[in-house]
Amino acid sequence: KPLTDYLTGKATSWDNGRCGLHVHVGREALGKSAEEQSETLGKLLYLYHHIVKDTEFNTKVFGRSRSYNEHDGKTEVGNAVGLLGGETLLKNKEICKRVGDAMKERSSDNRYFDINLQNVNTIEFRKGKGSLKPERIAMIVEYCLILVGFAKRSPWSGISAMRWRDYVREHAKNVLLKEYIAT
Repeated sequence: KPLTDYLTGKATSWDNGRCGLHVHVGREALGKSAEEQSETLGKLLYLYHHIVKDTEFNTKVFGRSRSYNEHDGKTEVGNAVGLLGGETLLKNKEICKRVGDAMKERSSDNRYFDINLQNVNTIEFRKGKGSLKPERIAMIVEYCLILVGFAKRSPWSGISAMRWRDYVREHAKNVLLKEYIAT
């Protein structure tokens, strides 16, 4: 709070369209081993780009429908899995590996995705609209951690819009995030 009070009147990121609130999450939060981290990252990218990204809820939480200089993170294999029945197809380990690899490959060559993989020690959520309101900053940080937690704890076959909604409702603690869930 002292930092946001100090910056009020000096910062304008919410008003210029070129920058925003970026949340870095340490890669160790994705899993203990490199293999666990890689699997969680694939699931997170699939969840975000094929299920969550274009929802009204996601737009409301992050405060914008598009990031500045945004690139599309969807993949052909992810689109096919969604069209052909994600929960059923994602019971096959080979399909899970192909989806995860495609998602990571697609997102790894450019930092201008909603989830940036360019940093060595962190992944970076880049969609948040700039804010100096501590409650809004806390909500966006919690939301990013909930996204990571769902991807980490869910098997591939458990990644669906319905299960995601249930998980957010169950794990949200932030008052503003709970308000958005209720509406």
